[in-house]
Amino acid sequence: MQTMPVQTKAQVLALLQEYQQELQRFGVKRCGVFGSFARDTAIQAQSDVDILVAFEPDQKTFDNFIHLSFFLEDLFGRAVDLITIE
Repeated sequence: MQTMPVQTKAQVLALLQEYQQELQRFGVKRCGVFGSFARDTAIQAQSDVDILVAFEPDQKTFDNFIHLSFFLEDLFGRAVDLITIE
């Protein structure tokens, strides 16, 4: 998994694509990036990665949400602000 913190939107998107099967195991239907990483602007050492996620209807659970959040933080090497579309 990622060891250095991601620095660009391209890195975030590449990792989301690479780990697509793992994301599906958490019930992710689709996801996207917003905020400073989406704009590739003013990314600082303390910047978090903002992710918008939609879960499959039968997979929308607190456990999946929390485990996905931890997984993404490990993957990106940064704090993650995970938001659902609901």
